[in-house]
Amino acid sequence: MERTPDPGDLWARAVETFRSAGAEVVLGEDNCIRRKPAARAGELPFEVVVEGLPNLLHELVHFLYFGRAEDDHGFDYQQIPYDLKRPEHRRVLWEELSCCTISATYLEPSARDPWFAEQVQILGVFYGYDNHPVGFYAALDKMTQIYAQDLRDTLDEGFSAAERVLFAGSEPGPPVRCSFASYWRRFRM
Repeated sequence: MERTPDPGDLWARAVETFRSAGAEVVLGEDNCIRRKPAARAGELPFEVVVEGLPNLLHELVHFLYFGRAEDDHGFDYQQIPYDLKRPEHRRVLWEELSCCTISATYLEPSARDPWFAEQVQILGVFYGYDNHPVGFYAALDKMTQIYAQDLRDTLDEGFSAAERVLFAGSEPGPPVRCSFASYWRRFRM
């Protein structure tokens, strides 16, 4: 039987990870990390705004890749549209797809595919496919085949980091890792 992590445990461990890095988690609609405009003495300087657990997990994986609290995990909006011919821009895509995959993997089974789909559907805007999702999905098909190992390596890196933070010392440990390819196949059907 497939094991689903306890949502309360995931929430608590993610919140503690952010807190230890100087970021407070708050519920809201923005789904971002940002420096507080005027943190008072003793307050944490950053806040992570999320709508719920799926967004918190997604933001956590971004944070783990970046390695510290920073506005939008250091994402450079001035480089939009990102160019998939450039390795550093593909790395941004691999991390984003990994965040989608990892955060979905830790949800209840019925929530996984819808969450993954919702997140992937947002990504085209960063790569110049604002109004052309079919073109973006075709580009993803091509890129994820050509650079499959890069994506797998990035995903493994993200899963390893998330497992250390979310499941260290817990029994029975993390759930089975899901692949990007399995989510993508179902999304494309």
